[in-house]
Amino acid sequence: MLTLAAIALIVPAAFEADADMTADGLGRLSVSLSVVVLFTYVLFLTFALVTHPALFAGSAAEEEKAHASVGRSLLVLTVATVGIAWMSEIMVGAIEPTTREFGFSKIFVGVFVVAILGNAAEHATAISAALRNRMDLSLSIAIGSSVQVALFVSACWGRASECLRWHP
Repeated sequence: MLTLAAIALIVPAAFEADADMTADGLGRLSVSLSVVVLFTYVLFLTFALVTHPALFAGSAAEEEKAHASVGRSLLVLTVATVGIAWMSEIMVGAIEPTTREFGFSKIFVGVFVVAILGNAAEHATAISAALRNRMDLSLSIAIGSSVQVALFVSACWGRASECLRWHP
């Protein structure tokens, strides 16, 4: 998946360098690559979660009984969702003045800064799993997070100059 994300980043750039490639043709290429990447991701999820879940269970997988009822689980999920939405609003409120102060473009902040901050919990979970000697889980989290960020950044690749613009 990470290789596919790298290819999805490189192919449009290579065709953009071609003088005969029109903007319309580059747009169709990008959309086509996006469809292929999305389809492949769906196939990967099907493989990992439906057809071959034992391959992704890890060496320390144990069946545990649920300690909470469905109602309690839904309540915790609802409270966590509301808390995350509230913290996201706080983060956006703090990022806007910083963006203006340092002269970052909105696309740069959206693609790079928010992507890094948004994956902070995944990074912490990967470190926590590694400290508990669950390297299979830690590696799986780190690779999955990398693929997600790479695919997200590839959506902006066609406008790379705008994404990377910085006006100090």
